[in-house]
Order: sequence, then C-alpha cells, then structure tokens
Amino acid sequence: MGVSDRHYFEWLRGSLSRFEASSRLLDSIRHQVDRPVFWVLAGAAPNPATDFVSGALGPWATVRFLDRFSAEPDVMRADFNALGELPAEACDVIMMTRASYMIEDPRAFLAGARRLLRPGGIMIVDWVHGAAHAPVLDLPGAPSSGM
Repeated sequence: MGVSDRHYFEWLRGSLSRFEASSRLLDSIRHQVDRPVFWVLAGAAPNPATDFVSGALGPWATVRFLDRFSAEPDVMRADFNALGELPAEACDVIMMTRASYMIEDPRAFLAGARRLLRPGGIMIVDWVHGAAHAPVLDLPGAPSSGM
C-alpha cells in the first residue's frame, strides 16, 4: 500500500480505541465468549487497528485473515463478494479496512457479513472509497469531530 498507511492505521486505531472506551462492545464479547473469533476480510497481515481489536478481545481470541488474492499459507482464501461460501455464525467480530470500494453489491455484502456473525457479534468497516499513495492529514468524518 501507499505511504499513507502509517497515518491511516494510527487514525483508525485511535478511532477504535475511543469507540471501545465509550461502548465496551469488544470487552463485552471478550467476557461472553470463551474464545472469541475475529475475521479480517481483505487482509493478509496485522496492522495497528487489527492489533487493537485482537488485543481488546483477549489473548484467547482466534484471529483469521481472509483475502481472495493472498498466497500466504496462513491466510484463508475467500472473496468478500461471495460470503455465502463461508460458514454461518462462524465469528464474533468482522473487520474490513481499505477495501470497501471493491464491494460489488453493498446490500449483499452486509447481509452475507451479518450471516457470518454469531449473535451479539459486531462488524467494523471503514467505508474508504479509494486508495491514496500520499499521507492523509485531514480525515473528515472522524468520530471525535461529530460529523
């Protein structure tokens, strides 16, 4: 990815941290599920945001990276535009970063993602519509801005 990654992922980690501090949703999952399952769609490697979520879920959380194009052996090959191929109620948290602009049918994607979540699960999607190769210094829509 581009040179904006460090800025972007730190912004996202900070946003998730503030959201978790006020909602305690990840902490709730951590205490209700023996081994939380966290799936990262369109991801092949950890980043500060996924590290934050997995840390909030606790040391017993299972983290799976799913990516259609990855050749990495520990990444499950899966197309987020064809979620029907994955088992229902298989995870507690789904996260997608920097890939929402490739969703072909948002309604089908959201319905498929909901089917994958166990009762009480949550989905975290940043609705980025494009990719940049330059640092982003102004991130409008930040949760702290009230936009």
